[in-house]
Amino acid sequence: MLKLRKYGNYYTLSNGDLKVRSIKIQPSQETPKFRISNTLLQIINIRDLLKEMIKKSCRRYTASKFVESQCLFGGGKGPNGYQNGCITVEIDDIKLTIIGQMHVFAFYAFPEYFVDAFVPHGLMVCHHCDVPACCNPEHLYLGTSSNNGTDAATRRMMAARELHTWRLDALIVPLIRFLSGENPFRIKLMSQTHIAHCLGFSQATISEVCKRKRYTQVTMNEFNSMLKPAEYRRPDFTPKEDEMIALNVIHDSDLAIMLNKTRSQIHSRRSYLKRKFKDVKDIVFALYRNDLI
Repeated sequence: MLKLRKYGNYYTLSNGDLKVRSIKIQPSQETPKFRISNTLLQIINIRDLLKEMIKKSCRRYTASKFVESQCLFGGGKGPNGYQNGCITVEIDDIKLTIIGQMHVFAFYAFPEYFVDAFVPHGLMVCHHCDVPACCNPEHLYLGTSSNNGTDAATRRMMAARELHTWRLDALIVPLIRFLSGENPFRIKLMSQTHIAHCLGFSQATISEVCKRKRYTQVTMNEFNSMLKPAEYRRPDFTPKEDEMIALNVIHDSDLAIMLNKTRSQIHSRRSYLKRKFKDVKDIVFALYRNDLI
């Protein structure tokens, strides 16, 4: 006989022999929430419900090159890439919500794929496919945290070897510097670690390239001009055009059409003229003296 009792901010569920505690109760919470565990599965057997939920909510996709079969996806992803699952059950007039990661749900739902029906102490559910969100039982195995870290590092090394088709030369160096923030927009598009992983180099090598300790003679001028949109290039204005802009008689949109420029270019040029000269007369006199850049 199941018993559900409340102690402070927690609920406890017991069957007489075993007892498990819920997660902390939130103000808006309607039913007690329990995290999936060996003890919970021994108190209430919900393997069939978990199996039915995974079969309904998950779909197969080819997402890994480390295994032959397809991965299973379903549910929402957390910040660490794992899928989070939730199931509500009602047993003996007791309504419970069970939460956990979907690949752990899959382990408990399909015990026929594993030697142990429960997760032994000191072990964890790991992935052969190296896809954290996958809940295909064929891709799961029990291992220690050390095994999991070693396997992940080995797969990353394998992926890096396959991606290492680039050669560090004068052609790839501008791309590395562009992605790390040396671009016309001054935006860091990728971290050095991410660049190193994608191109197959070490992070130390990427850092030396960005700090110009290597390939110091390689410039970014040609690369930036090739990737700059037309509106970001500094346009050439004639003295007559500068005079029309400085007088501010014609609207920017109409002036842009007349001079075959963009509106932002007209606005930027007028701001430059105002910063350089205090009065419109000074601008006009400077135009005829050819003092403008």
